Amino acid sequence: MKNKRQQEICNIIRTYEIDTQTALASMLKMRGFDVAQTTVSRDIKDLQLVKVPTESGTYRYTLPDAASARPGEQAEIFEKHIVRVQPGDGLVIIRTVAAAATIVAQAMDCMGDKRILGTVAGYDTVFVAVSDKATGAELAKEFSVFAARDRQ
Repeated sequence: MKNKRQQEICNIIRTYEIDTQTALASMLKMRGFDVAQTTVSRDIKDLQLVKVPTESGTYRYTLPDAASARPGEQAEIFEKHIVRVQPGDGLVIIRTVAAAATIVAQAMDCMGDKRILGTVAGYDTVFVAVSDKATGAELAKEFSVFAARDRQ
């Protein structure tokens, strides 16, 4: 539930100028998520949301770097940071350049790909949870095209 809620937060703040936790909680409730202020506050911290100025002089929440990227920008992030991809049983293991696992995981989390159950990022490794071995092999093949072979 947390992963789905946080994916919805990514969608909401890309679409609307959300300036308060209360406004974000209201949008989540309209989408069927029963959330309290404390839950929204934790999600904001987990997603590392930041407030940035808008053209109208107000402020809005946004995601840092990769998470706020559009699909074309996500591909650029993957090409820049992914070094090697390997399927496993119910997992895809993605090796990244040093210190880039978090940015790759954030981009993957906000893609909205229903095959991705969740991600765990370390320093240079992302574990991508998928439902089964076949899905993992399929996803690994798709992400392998981003691997920067000259960095392997």
